[in-house]
Amino acid sequence: MTKQKIHEMIRVNHAGEMGAKVIYDGQIAAFRLKGDKESLELVKHMKEQEDEHFIYFDNMIKSQQVRPTIMQPIWQLGGFALGFITAIANKKAAMTCTTAIEEVIDEHYQEQLDYLEKDVVSDDLKKDLQSKIKIGRAHV
Repeated sequence: MTKQKIHEMIRVNHAGEMGAKVIYDGQIAAFRLKGDKESLELVKHMKEQEDEHFIYFDNMIKSQQVRPTIMQPIWQLGGFALGFITAIANKKAAMTCTTAIEEVIDEHYQEQLDYLEKDVVSDDLKKDLQSKIKIGRAHV
């Protein structure tokens, strides 16, 4: 496996986790504005899991010296808006948005795992990435 492919996976996963995190930020802002404490607590809990995943990939970006996506400012703005708008609409719209995104992330992670498992080269970075992706899939 090439270092470039591993870096690509780290970059994409970092962008995805950051996007999920800001979607939750938007939902939290909307539920707080609406005074919906039940939904607010649920989404805060979900965001805590995303924060853990994001921290891992953010550390990987730094330690492996991987360039983050240049689309990051757009993901941040668009993700926050998507989360806010769906949560302002209603809880069902917010949860539908979250479910759809988590399903895409799960499929994406599975594709990465399939790719990593086909590779006969074994190194610590690959093993660490596989382990974290499996943990991420377990939270979806």
